[in-house]
Amino acid sequence: MKDDYLYYDDSFIVISDEEGNEYTFEEIDSYAEGNREYVALKPVQRDPDEFLNYDGSLIIMRRSIEDGELFYDDITDPIEKELVFAEFTRRLSNY
Repeated sequence: MKDDYLYYDDSFIVISDEEGNEYTFEEIDSYAEGNREYVALKPVQRDPDEFLNYDGSLIIMRRSIEDGELFYDDITDPIEKELVFAEFTRRLSNY
């Protein structure tokens, strides 16, 4: 899924969903809380119109390693989601 015109480094990740569709994100920030790690991701906009219309919203996910494989999961617990969102809001408020 790498495009010639898109520069990749360690801050870019490709996530595949259960149907095998791939999505590219830029990791904006991450932090650990206890034994959990959270990441704030920005979707990579390839289409010029999507880029111009991007609203700046981020995707917040939990990152984990199981059997040496990296996973990104939705945060389903509403209290956990609210606490993580508040922490990223605090961390990113100076950008």
